[in-house]
Amino acid sequence: MKCMDDYPEPFARFRGVVVGQLRARLPDRLTIGETVVFLTSDTKCDHAIGTVLRAIYAEHDGIKEARHIARME
Repeated sequence: MKCMDDYPEPFARFRGVVVGQLRARLPDRLTIGETVVFLTSDTKCDHAIGTVLRAIYAEHDGIKEARHIARME
């Protein structure tokens, strides 16, 4: 498998997945476990505090931007 940096945008900035309990929900960002991920205009989160979530994120200038958020089953 090639390194993700070998692919053109938008895949080049894909950085990872965070799984954890939703600890804080603000209009522009979430705290999942100990990780803060920022919401874009394409992502929303209506889950209750305490829900275990999986967030796929991209990283730009050290800021994690959520691309997909889903409840863990």
